[in-house]
Amino acid sequence: MPDNGKGITIEVDKHHGDVAQKNIDNAGLSQKVDLRVGKALDILPRIIAENHYPFDMIFIDADKPHYTRIF
Repeated sequence: MPDNGKGITIEVDKHHGDVAQKNIDNAGLSQKVDLRVGKALDILPRIIAENHYPFDMIFIDADKPHYTRIF
């Protein structure tokens, strides 16, 4: 990732989000990684409204039944 790059990650589960945020902080990546907790179908429209695009890469690892709605 370039120096001015940023990653956005979404975690549906608050507990897993808390663990992920601790790992992000411990890795010194708090300024580069924006963690959002909630359902992707609720959060993705907000990310679009905030003009966080275009994206160089999108990785989806869960919520498989909703893949077509997410895209």
